[in-house]
Amino acid sequence: MSQKLPAGSYFICDPCYVIPEVDWDRYVMEVQEDTVTDFTLSNGQVIKCWWAYTQYGDGTYTAQSYLGTEELGVDSGTIGVTQVFEDHKNGSDSQIRYNPGRAFEVKCEDGVFNIGCWEINTGYDTYQEDISELDFDLDDIDGRFFDD
Repeated sequence: MSQKLPAGSYFICDPCYVIPEVDWDRYVMEVQEDTVTDFTLSNGQVIKCWWAYTQYGDGTYTAQSYLGTEELGVDSGTIGVTQVFEDHKNGSDSQIRYNPGRAFEVKCEDGVFNIGCWEINTGYDTYQEDISELDFDLDDIDGRFFDD
């Protein structure tokens, strides 16, 4: 299901890379998957955030957009959108700073994240596409591989 976030400045990354450690346990308990939420940090700031599980958990996934291509590392099995806030954690290069000038949609279906203009495929569907592109003719295979 598609959700909307307002214009602003956001991080696209695994939320564990930007949510302060002191707030992490509460974040995990209070912010529901695939739901835009106003989350109050321990310092009183209220931020907008959203997250969803990747299809295959931790790893490195490619984010693609007309803005470029970025690699995102994942350690909590999730990718999220977190509004930029004062004193945020900046312990990873594995994040995209996204500054849309208008509201944008966020959704994840079958392991494919669509976050504004960014698409992040966390599944392995491309493997199936590669197999379907193999060019061979079963008529060219002789009987050595089959029992009659």
